[in-house]
Amino acid sequence: MRICRITKRYPPLIGGLENHVRSLSIQQAKNDNHVDVFIMFGKAEQADHPNLRVIQVPGSRLAKLFKSESAISIFSAICFFWKVSRFHKVHHYDIIHIHGDWVEANLARVLSWILKVPAVIHVHSGLNQSKLYKFFARRSFPHAGGVIVQSSDLLEEMGSFGVPNSKIQQLHSGIWYEQFKLSKNLTNELPLRLIAIGRLHKMKGFGYLITAVSQFANTDVTLDIAGEGPERANLQKAADESNTTITFLGVVKHDQIPYLLSRYDAIVVPSVVLTGQTETTPTVILEAMATGLPVIGSEIAGIKDIIKQNINGYLVPERDSDKLAQAINTMISSPDLTKKIRQNNRKISRNFDWSIIAKKVDMAYISSGANHN
Repeated sequence: MRICRITKRYPPLIGGLENHVRSLSIQQAKNDNHVDVFIMFGKAEQADHPNLRVIQVPGSRLAKLFKSESAISIFSAICFFWKVSRFHKVHHYDIIHIHGDWVEANLARVLSWILKVPAVIHVHSGLNQSKLYKFFARRSFPHAGGVIVQSSDLLEEMGSFGVPNSKIQQLHSGIWYEQFKLSKNLTNELPLRLIAIGRLHKMKGFGYLITAVSQFANTDVTLDIAGEGPERANLQKAADESNTTITFLGVVKHDQIPYLLSRYDAIVVPSVVLTGQTETTPTVILEAMATGLPVIGSEIAGIKDIIKQNINGYLVPERDSDKLAQAINTMISSPDLTKKIRQNNRKISRNFDWSIIAKKVDMAYISSGANHN
């Protein structure tokens, strides 16, 4: 199958979307597909597989001048349209897979109509709740050949926009399972070593986590936070005022995540819902599960799709530091339950290996009308 993939952002830019697009493309290339990835931002020098080609469309410098994400998306869509149309004349794609939002859904619709190729739109993040957004969404998503979403909340939202259930596929992100080994450093000894990973943004809820761990003594709990972002100064101030050892690790390269996770007893994902912004399924949850780490996460969106209470982790209400502290205390006081969760996570995470996820994406293509050569 010849796959045309379109995404505004690609590695070496750091982010869950960027890693998802690259990893899925590599796996599809390994499966004897020919994959062309058209990008606006990132680098096109990667040669991850002979069947994978990354093509940067012109216009990235001009696109950066736009202040709104919608304006960037509209400009990028125009650039993608002309570049993909030219390449299709030579390479004859079987499917067009676009990652984005309502603007990209319209690009999928137009490319599919003009090039006579099935197209799917892949939505990764939470949707805007404004009336204007919903106006455009209702006139965009239903016309795509297929819609892939990463959480049950997004699936319901697409239904409210008028997308038929037959067109929607809920697929989580994936991991390279074999890169992760069951951590053998876990013991019942204190302190409990916690890790949180993500951009230092209000949506990640790290401030609530710092408040939670501040209720424990240094000898009971330590917390490391990996990532950078606009909330660094505020979080550092809160950490400095805490009696608990809280360390900021800065940016950690994605290929270092398996080693990093192996040093801890549990991961905490205290994300919150902001206006127009919400988590789907943070990949770091799946990576932590593959390492055997229990997950303490907010009961929102894609997190609750993966984490089941006392089965493979602990769910707590968002923005509730006291409930976070209670979940941490449960880990300390219930070592047998923690051991069971470790074993469950290692088994469950096998289902998210990229080899399995890529096959499910193939099924979404076929449902959209693509020929599987």
